[in-house]
Amino acid sequence: MKATGPNHIQDIVRCIEDLPAPPAVAGKILDWVGREEPEIRELVRLVETDQSLTLKVLKLANARAYGIQGKVSSVESAALLLGVPALKHALMTIFVRDGLIRDRKPDDPHLKAIWRHSLTCASAAQVLAGEHFPALKGLAFSAGMVHDCGKLVLLSALPETYERVLEQSEAPGADLLEIEARVLGADHATVGKWLTEQWEFPEPLVTAAWLHHLPADAILDLGEQSGLAAMVALADILAREIMAEYLGPEDRSRRDALLDSLGVRDSRLDDLKLAIGAQYAERADKFDTEGEDAASQYFMALQGAGRRIGEANFRLQQGNEALSTANRILSAVTEAGREIASATHAQGVLQAMASVLAGPLAMPGGCVYALDSQDMVLRGLYWTGNDRPRSFECGLDQPSATPAQDIEAQGLPRDLSALVAGRQARTAPGLRPDTGPSYSRPFHILPLTSGPLLLGEMIFEPGDRPVGPAPLDGLAPLGQLASLAGACLERLAGARRLEERSERLGLAMRRIRTMNMKLVQAERLAAVGQLAAGAAHEINNPLAIIYARIQMLGMKEPDQDKKKVLKQIEGQISRITSILTRLMDFARPVPPRFGEVRINELADRVSSMMAANFKKRGIALLKDLDPDLPVIQGDEHQLEQVLLNLLINAEHAMEGAGGEVRVKTRKDLPAGAVVIEVRDQGRGMSKETLDRIFDPFFTTKQEGTGLGLSTSYGIVKNHHGEIHVQSSPGKGSTFSLELPVSQEAAGARRPAMGRPAEKPRGRTKSVLVVDDEEHIRDILEEALSAEGYRVETCSDGDQGLKRLSGKDYDLLLLDLRMPARNGLSLLAEMGERTRDVPIMVITGLASPEEINEALALGALKCIQKPFRMDDLLRDVRKALGNGGA
Repeated sequence: MKATGPNHIQDIVRCIEDLPAPPAVAGKILDWVGREEPEIRELVRLVETDQSLTLKVLKLANARAYGIQGKVSSVESAALLLGVPALKHALMTIFVRDGLIRDRKPDDPHLKAIWRHSLTCASAAQVLAGEHFPALKGLAFSAGMVHDCGKLVLLSALPETYERVLEQSEAPGADLLEIEARVLGADHATVGKWLTEQWEFPEPLVTAAWLHHLPADAILDLGEQSGLAAMVALADILAREIMAEYLGPEDRSRRDALLDSLGVRDSRLDDLKLAIGAQYAERADKFDTEGEDAASQYFMALQGAGRRIGEANFRLQQGNEALSTANRILSAVTEAGREIASATHAQGVLQAMASVLAGPLAMPGGCVYALDSQDMVLRGLYWTGNDRPRSFECGLDQPSATPAQDIEAQGLPRDLSALVAGRQARTAPGLRPDTGPSYSRPFHILPLTSGPLLLGEMIFEPGDRPVGPAPLDGLAPLGQLASLAGACLERLAGARRLEERSERLGLAMRRIRTMNMKLVQAERLAAVGQLAAGAAHEINNPLAIIYARIQMLGMKEPDQDKKKVLKQIEGQISRITSILTRLMDFARPVPPRFGEVRINELADRVSSMMAANFKKRGIALLKDLDPDLPVIQGDEHQLEQVLLNLLINAEHAMEGAGGEVRVKTRKDLPAGAVVIEVRDQGRGMSKETLDRIFDPFFTTKQEGTGLGLSTSYGIVKNHHGEIHVQSSPGKGSTFSLELPVSQEAAGARRPAMGRPAEKPRGRTKSVLVVDDEEHIRDILEEALSAEGYRVETCSDGDQGLKRLSGKDYDLLLLDLRMPARNGLSLLAEMGERTRDVPIMVITGLASPEEINEALALGALKCIQKPFRMDDLLRDVRKALGNGGA
């Protein structure tokens, strides 16, 4: 094809516009055709007013098909001879056929095929109407005759192109409408609508030409016109079927659905086709108008009628011009209104307005803009001549909301720039716009408002239309468009505010959810800590007794084999003691002793400690340390423990697989923190494992206490930091520590240590043991007595205070947690009276704060239960100046 789709549409429209109009009486005759019981005398009078129609009717009446011996010389005689139905059909044939095919030969195969199909369709529609809608018989025939008039227009406008389209459509499975739309830009149904509307045919005929290819359910939803439309659509399919044309599955489905809607059974289909064939034969025989002379004569008559109609139209032109302009504007504005209503952002609203003003309405210049009070910016589009609309934007000053920069510098013409910059002068105080449009030669200005607020303006130059301060005639729909645009801009602004609030609310909800998760985890860990503390308390004292007894048995046992068994028991008790110690570290972590920590040096030191283990297992230990890390405040020993735990976990995760472990440090300036990352290429963890990774006693190792990460979690939290982990199965794990650079250092008090006693001078030293656990008292008394010390015991602080008030002792062994009076209370009560007596605290569950307080009150040392007996005796000897019995 030589031309493109849009050019084809222009040719089609030009062809329709160039077609001669039907005779002046066409509208009245078409109205007469559609009546149920028309008056034939009225038709005679109408036909006699048009010479061309008179000649056609007389020629038809004198045709050989009617077998008249004489000549019919009057329209009235011809009408009586032909009868109302035949006369209706003949007139419709004259209007359509002679008006469209004057430039083609009567024996043209394409023309004959189209005409044959139209006549068959008309006959089928009349047969269907006769059985189901008798009142529509005449109108049904007429609708069938005009239903494919769009093909005649296409054949006339684009003969060579459309002939090739028709030939392509003859292939099995080809879709004529799809080929027409692809090649021409419009199908024959749409073109038929354009023609019937141009010729002002009755609405049922327009519908028949336009919608006869719609799906069956859409046709049946047309309301009052559904009956006629369904008959024409079914008649079109039956005509193609009778003419042995190809029917695809969709056509057959439509046919069956339409037959069902009319109540036609399959058994009646053959009878219908026979009736349609008979009707076609009768019509083809009586209304053969292929003669060249008759066509030429009718064409000349049409030209004369066209001149008379042109004279009448000239007198009506001025009255219709304003209405046509208004209709065109209304149509364009309606389409723009749809685009505005569906716009999802302000730029879409402006684009729709600028497109309709610069395009269909052909305003030679203008602009549209909107004020964004939230971002304090003015955005718009402007156009001049035939140029496409271009965008412009500038900031706004507060509080006047006037442009803060030169708009003309963005390409806006000077007169438009001045109007936009002078917007404030057209508004009342509070940005309340004037009540109606304003005028500044040569521009009309319509405000875009919502309630009392001015949201923007529509500025346009009407061009060659009359201009003046008064509103333009026919442009009232633009005011409605401006109102719709204002409402839409306000709706979009509200939606934007709502979306931003929703985003802020969503962010707040996520933060609350994260905080709740952390709170739940903290509460869970606190509960576990309390449980652990209670369990350790119940275990610790019995374990201390067992441990001490085993040691004492070992000291007394001469049999080496038995001593070896006792040593094994001691080892397992030491293991239990280690677990209890770590458990207590988690339950009641020791507060960090803050000092300067250089993270890179710490990472180097811990990496060196682990390097040999990694090398044995084929794991590469890589470091990526930021050289500009600031010095932080923290407990170097505790942070070293955390990093060591993470590297040990990475080693276990990659055991047997090899790969890389990367230690990375970096600074997070916005957060005021340094970050340590340990990334491995190990097995990774599932979501279920991640949810419990910091829980005490939770472990995935066959041998492990499950306290390493929970203890690390507590240490990091005590440093006011965060610990995060990212992992998925098969993709390794990344642990991240975020530690603040600066924080308030914990003020650790230096304990006032009691001084050791003087070296004994030949006197047996006395030791007072104060402990609420009887077995502990017995073991200590036995062990110390065996060393030559004189030992006295009491079970609580009150008894201990009485003993100390009445007697002097060389050493005090004191439990902190006892009934009646605890160890701290006893130390505070003794005060200066025991300043020179060495005091050693023996405890199992004392917190770091309690231990520090005991040291501050004069305690020399704190010994944790369970204890090694030989270590205790060594500390006693040291406290007593190496004295003995």
